[in-house]
Amino acid sequence: MKKQLLACLAFCGFASLFSCKNGTKAPEATNVVVSTIHFNKSDGADCDKPDTLRMDCATINLSYPNVEEGSGPLKKNVAAWAEKYLTGILEGYDSLGNPISSNSLDAAAASFFQTRKDFAKEAPDAPGWGWTAESEDTVLLNNGNHLTLEIVGYTFQGGAHGSPTASVATFEASTGKQLTWNDLVTDTTALKAVAEKKFREERADIFKPTDGSEPFKFDDIFQFKLPDNYGLTQAGIYCRYLAYEVGPYAIGETVLTISFEELGTLSKIKQ
Repeated sequence: MKKQLLACLAFCGFASLFSCKNGTKAPEATNVVVSTIHFNKSDGADCDKPDTLRMDCATINLSYPNVEEGSGPLKKNVAAWAEKYLTGILEGYDSLGNPISSNSLDAAAASFFQTRKDFAKEAPDAPGWGWTAESEDTVLLNNGNHLTLEIVGYTFQGGAHGSPTASVATFEASTGKQLTWNDLVTDTTALKAVAEKKFREERADIFKPTDGSEPFKFDDIFQFKLPDNYGLTQAGIYCRYLAYEVGPYAIGETVLTISFEELGTLSKIKQ
């Protein structure tokens, strides 16, 4: 009896050790707390007046995410990602038309305002009161393992229309690593076919218009591709297509989510 008991215990211990070595250990959840930072500046002769009376004022009203609690690498990488996007939409151009690289939001804001002043000198009859840059941030996922953030921005610097922009990113909560398509799916070529099918379903209004207008078609100029802005959510993979990314400005932006059910075995992330 004693020998049988010892044999049983030895077998259980071996089985447990084997399981630990070969099983997939679920990552430990990391507590992440995200807040919003606001960056507001204005420049011009009449910025103290109500909006409707301004003739010489440019405004910057930015909101962006900040990791208050979380791993050090996550805090650092989220801050760098947000700053890169925001300085990018603010940066002005030199006299030769080259973009001016800025190493901080304050420097980028100064560049934005200086570009407006230079524009006013070159085109004194053009209105200079409408220049603006703004953004809003959203937490798309925060489950302790992954953090997905989105910043949606808009700038107007004269011209026929403004420029809507965005940036979406997913980070590993523990390491701070920003995930790419290759981290999320097994085959980007196969995913592209799934994404195009989803895109056509979501934008039936342009592919099968009911107002008699010409149906939209992808061509050599506007080819379908995976979006530059994407991220993991509880439902699947969130995609934001900006104007001009896969079609003309007139069709606007397209936002869609490819569900885990639609992804099937393509998904590397199991929920």
